[in-house]
Amino acid sequence: MGNAFRTHHIKLIVATLTLTMGLDLPSRRVIVRDWWRYRPDIGIQPIPITEIRQIAGRAGKPGIDVCGEAIFIARNEKGKKYLTENYIVAGPEKVDSQLDREFVLRPHVLATIANFPTITREELTDFLKHTFSAYQKGADSLIAMAHSIIDFLRDEGLISEWHDLLATKFGHRVTETQRTKNDEDRVSRMGICHISDIQEIFR
Repeated sequence: MGNAFRTHHIKLIVATLTLTMGLDLPSRRVIVRDWWRYRPDIGIQPIPITEIRQIAGRAGKPGIDVCGEAIFIARNEKGKKYLTENYIVAGPEKVDSQLDREFVLRPHVLATIANFPTITREELTDFLKHTFSAYQKGADSLIAMAHSIIDFLRDEGLISEWHDLLATKFGHRVTETQRTKNDEDRVSRMGICHISDIQEIFR
């Protein structure tokens, strides 16, 4: 579908907010009809500015188009005023890193180890010191959490540690599975289910 759209065989795509998730769909014109969505925990909420701008950013991609148009549909003057003040004039929301949450950091640590031919514990923690999370919230707690995660991955057989950190066959398989959306629930991002449950999947 994406290739057909990029080569103009498809002229129009009607999409949900999936369009904000990094899909390569450059377009001359983007029309945003709704700027509210339902969340089960809190009800109807406005879509964040950053997501709306991600959608609008599909219009006029450099190197493909010389210009782009992002059109917001307002049903009345009140809606027009809201759109102008909250999406066109306003700045984006504050970005709050989630990397300092263990269930978020754990799969990133494993993926980093799996994707580097050789990496030491010191090199990995030094890399984490340069992340946005370390800049925003300080590196000490992040590094301590990373050491704990490395120990956990080693004890559960996902990595080995001599001088370097190396992903085992099982660790590589878990990383590959994490990349597949259909399997995310099966491994629960390695943060919700116990490691024995993950091992059971691959037996």
